[in-house]
Amino acid sequence: MIRLGIIGCGNMGGAILRQWLKAGKFQADEVIAADKNADLRDKLRMELGVSVTADNREAAKAPLPAAGCEAPVRPGGGEGNRRRGEPERPGAVHHGGV
Repeated sequence: MIRLGIIGCGNMGGAILRQWLKAGKFQADEVIAADKNADLRDKLRMELGVSVTADNREAAKAPLPAAGCEAPVRPGGGEGNRRRGEPERPGAVHHGGV
């Protein structure tokens, strides 16, 4: 039975997932990992034995739709999103070094 949904499984999300599995917090058959990158999904399925999907909504249906490990992007994109090397804007909230 799926208990945990991970959305975005790149460097950060993948590391969190691997550690949770290693620590025994979850079993592979209890996890669904969502990522837009097909190669990454295949790698996670083969390496960790977790279910994978390209649909974030499917992972969000899990009882614990955790992590949200994709870097947030503001609606409209462009200059509203901080890029590496750009200065901080007062009052802005940024995650994952984006």
